Amino acid sequence: MKTIQPITKTEIELYQKYPYIAGWSTYLRRSSWDIRQVIGLAQEENAPYNSIYRLPDGWVTFDECKNQDAKIFIGKYVSILTQE
Repeated sequence: MKTIQPITKTEIELYQKYPYIAGWSTYLRRSSWDIRQVIGLAQEENAPYNSIYRLPDGWVTFDECKNQDAKIFIGKYVSILTQE
C-alpha cells in the first residue's frame, strides 16, 4: 500500500481545487512541482473537477479510471483532502 506524504498548507489549498489530480499524481509519486503544473493547466483549461490527468484529446476523469488500486487510493486521498 502506498502512503501519502506530508504536504504544506499552501499545497493543500491548491490540491483542494483539483483533488483527483493531486490523488492520481500522488499515487504515481509525482513531485509537488509536477502536481502544481498539472493543476495549473487544469485551471487554465477549466478541466472537470474530477479530472485525474490530461491526454492530447482532453482530460480523463476519475470515473473513467480502470485501475482499481488507483481508484481506491485516489478515493481515500480525496476524502482526506476535502475534509472540512
